[in-house]
Amino acid sequence: MKSGDDASINLRTYDNSTNSYIFFDRARGTSSSPQALTAGTQIVGIDAYGYDGSAFAYTGGVYLNAEEAFTGSARGSRLSFLVTPNGTTSSITAMRINNAGYVGLGPNASSPGATLDDSGSFALSGDLTPAQITANQNNYNPANLATVAVLRLSTDASRDITGLQGGSDGRIITIINVGTS
Repeated sequence: MKSGDDASINLRTYDNSTNSYIFFDRARGTSSSPQALTAGTQIVGIDAYGYDGSAFAYTGGVYLNAEEAFTGSARGSRLSFLVTPNGTTSSITAMRINNAGYVGLGPNASSPGATLDDSGSFALSGDLTPAQITANQNNYNPANLATVAVLRLSTDASRDITGLQGGSDGRIITIINVGTS
């Protein structure tokens, strides 16, 4: 290992069909008698430490843990990202991807219950709330649709919207019924 002003790790491969890899193998027990992982066992961790004027102190990291006891047919895992908020010295889980692929963000990142689970405040920049829809719409195209992330529509009855024009992928549409139908 190199230390000093510029310490780094460089993996370089010269080959037409092979990549550079880092492998992390983890077992319980000993090298002569390895044992299967149990739920919660950390498989790999990358820790970050920063110098605070008197010592190097932990400030966050990335961790892969077993989510269940490992067997020949069960190897569930989770990936966690920890950070330390400004003005504190204790880390929190800022994001976790669990064994179902669910992503948790913010205060309840440790136990996501949906594909994207953000229990804190959530923002998409730009929204549009055009006038109430009073008739069926085909290729609906309100002004400024191309520049917003959220489109909030309201209607006073059952209406058909058979298409949108001028938007782009990744938009959220909220339809609010303001009538009795």
